[in-house]
Amino acid sequence: VTDAMAMVALLLRVHAQSPSPYAATGLLVAFAVPVVASMGLAGAIGDRYDARRVLVIGGLVQVAGAVGLAVTQHYWATLAAVVVMQCGFAATNPLWGAVGPRIVGDDLIGSMTSVQHGMRAIASPLGAGLGGILVQWHGDRPVMVINAISFAGLVVAALLLRLPPRVD
Repeated sequence: VTDAMAMVALLLRVHAQSPSPYAATGLLVAFAVPVVASMGLAGAIGDRYDARRVLVIGGLVQVAGAVGLAVTQHYWATLAAVVVMQCGFAATNPLWGAVGPRIVGDDLIGSMTSVQHGMRAIASPLGAGLGGILVQWHGDRPVMVINAISFAGLVVAALLLRLPPRVD
């Protein structure tokens, strides 16, 4: 939910600053480039290092990027904060997907995946709508603070994570 809220809030921020389509395109590129550029590296890090450590560090990077988005309104600083946030996302998102089956066990992978997809289908449009409403009522900063808090929650979850040993 909070990711979709943040995306809408940032698109509205950028559009308010500059109605040029290039400004919005720059924002979308800032979201995509870290993920695409680090695909192989993120997978290798996830395979090579302790999952909890990577999830905590990557989550803290996401928190830093989201806090940066809450404290700045400048276009170029916004893009830089998005890149920071997305670098953390690039490291953590595939790893959360990889540790999920280890948490639930082989017997529940299908159910877990089904619930994840269903939640995403609900979360994206709900978050986008909430993001627009919050920006209209309170501006974009509260959305960025909420997003930072959600990343902090993932850091706490990673710290509490107890994974069964890998079976290779």
